[in-house]
Amino acid sequence: MNSSRILLFVGLFLAVATAYAQQDCRSHIGGNLKPISKKIPIRWAVEGVASHGLMDDRQISNAMFFAALNIPVKKHEFYFEGGYKGWRNSLGFPEDGNFGHNYVGLGLFQKNRLGMREAFYRYRTKETTLMAGLHSMKSPDHFLINERALGASVKHAIGPLEVNINAAAFKKDFARMGNFCGVRYLYNTAHPTNEILPGEAIGETNATMLTLIWNHQYVKPVESSTEDEFKPMGEDEFKPVNEDEFKPVEEDEFKEVSEDEFKSTDEFGEFDEFSSFEEEKSKLSIKDLFTRSGVYLYDEFGYRYEKIRIYYGAYTSISLPAEINLDIQVIHQLVENSQALGYFAKARKSVSWSGANRSSFSLGYFGRYSIDEGAWLMPGFSNYYMGEIIRFDIFDAPLALAEIKQNFSGDLKPYIRVRGVQLLHSSNTTVADLEAGLFLLKHIRLTGIFSFIQSEIFENPKYMARFEMRGTF
Repeated sequence: MNSSRILLFVGLFLAVATAYAQQDCRSHIGGNLKPISKKIPIRWAVEGVASHGLMDDRQISNAMFFAALNIPVKKHEFYFEGGYKGWRNSLGFPEDGNFGHNYVGLGLFQKNRLGMREAFYRYRTKETTLMAGLHSMKSPDHFLINERALGASVKHAIGPLEVNINAAAFKKDFARMGNFCGVRYLYNTAHPTNEILPGEAIGETNATMLTLIWNHQYVKPVESSTEDEFKPMGEDEFKPVNEDEFKPVEEDEFKEVSEDEFKSTDEFGEFDEFSSFEEEKSKLSIKDLFTRSGVYLYDEFGYRYEKIRIYYGAYTSISLPAEINLDIQVIHQLVENSQALGYFAKARKSVSWSGANRSSFSLGYFGRYSIDEGAWLMPGFSNYYMGEIIRFDIFDAPLALAEIKQNFSGDLKPYIRVRGVQLLHSSNTTVADLEAGLFLLKHIRLTGIFSFIQSEIFENPKYMARFEMRGTF
């Protein structure tokens, strides 16, 4: 790629980044539901997205429009969300007047899709939550299931003990990187060698999972007669994920700080840098150190799989001194002739300073030990999405990831983030993403991203710059 193209890429991104900044975060349609009227509690929301980008060998564009409807009836509710998506990749787009045999688009876009993202029923009490239908399913551990699925998610709490059950059928039509929701053909640089895709039909790729969780910091709730039976979807832990399929899965940049995975702290607060380690250690109890721990049994099955796939393991979240949070998970893969162990650790730290300004840091590692020679980790629906152009996942382990993020105060909620992924095996692949953006007029989010990838699988490094405008009403 020549120097003028590089300058164009950098200039496009910096124009966005210096204008303020805001993260390219997941959709907010679920959190912007509003009543049709004061007398009718039915909620609705719409969202539109326009995006254009450049790579070293192509231009990429997309547009999306979604509409959502939420119908609550006391402890019950119904949620529907669907819409339109169109994409254009100039590398594969036909010339004017020569549409070819593979052309399936209209006008500007070579791909056009109508589809559903969510269509489910939910029942909720203080102890129990049940979701059934087409919904964004996320298991309670740190990475195993994060996929749009047709199935059921059940959570039931018995004091500090929580039982979670997930049962899902995954299908390419509605999967996050499938026919409707995927944008694979925009980047289309290379796909991970061991990537597992959802089946073409119901029954080909399915999963069940049982998780037992212990909440170490459980406090018996005080009985209260006041409960908002029309609680908005966006406040619930089972809300639709509605992520932007361009973006690696991450936290919502606009949620309250207390809910953020990078827990806020004052760097000049209670932690005394001169206190002895022994004194600090003596203050810690199991309840203080651990937040949530769990064990799980996970099974993937279906017509596509030739062998039984069973996984089990444990995970925990730990609160260390100096407000450092640590997530740990281990997994044993029981597959004939492909037994392997996987392990994951991620440390997170956040410092709040001068009002709403916040600096966040994280460092993570996915590891693998092959019990059987050549075995690799096979869970297929984690969608951890590490990296923008090529989205690495558990099956690419071993790998390391790091992130530095800065949130600024102000009505525009400016933001900038740098993150990287390094594969620690033969391909010697390095990925770096720089993101920035701002929140405008309360409803419009502007985002820019610049990506770089260098790997032995490419003759030359790959570059990408993309700008997005998203409005939610």
